[in-house]
Amino acid sequence: EDLSARSSKLAKEISELQALSNEMFDPELAQEINAEIERENAPDPGKGDAESIFTLFAADRLYRNTRTGSFAGLPNVTWNGLMDDDKTPKFLFEPSSQNPFRFIRHGGQVIQPRLMDTDGGSIPRILHGSARFDPWHYALGYIIHDWIFIAQKCGHAPDDGISFEDSATILAECIKTQMEVGFTDVDGSTVKFPKKEDTMYLIYKAVSSSFARRIWNDHSTAVCR
Repeated sequence: EDLSARSSKLAKEISELQALSNEMFDPELAQEINAEIERENAPDPGKGDAESIFTLFAADRLYRNTRTGSFAGLPNVTWNGLMDDDKTPKFLFEPSSQNPFRFIRHGGQVIQPRLMDTDGGSIPRILHGSARFDPWHYALGYIIHDWIFIAQKCGHAPDDGISFEDSATILAECIKTQMEVGFTDVDGSTVKFPKKEDTMYLIYKAVSSSFARRIWNDHSTAVCR
């Protein structure tokens, strides 16, 4: 592709991703994410024209640079009423004693949730309401991410040492793992989800946003079991 064609293609990709962001998120968060999309895909003045805007589109770059791990076990959740909004179902995650649900990162770090309240993709809760961002679609990753927030707020070692930035990275790893490695369901089959770089990118941007950081820093809503 020549310079003009590749520039037009990038502009189209940015526009489509920002339109999806506007559709999925509330205006304040969408504005923040759209500014990040512009920033991450802007030409690099330190590079020549051939390299400036023609490296990988940000969503593709995040996907390529994200490592995969593996899941063991499956999460056990019990319905436990509604959240404070009286609309969102609330569940209790209960760890199994025989085959506990856990995520093993590429470097060997094991993240194993303990007893906690969850509603799937609850951080941030603006992911609710869309089939594409269903709070249970990437449930394995969302529960790991929920646990990291709970561990940080409640002082559950060793996972209380995970940083806010790493919490977003780990969720991206979980989502990519569900797409590329998959997980074993209760029937013993390996299940993989379709590869969707833009979906993973937008979820990553949402959970690394200032909106999500405010939730991370707000300990008043944590239920420490």
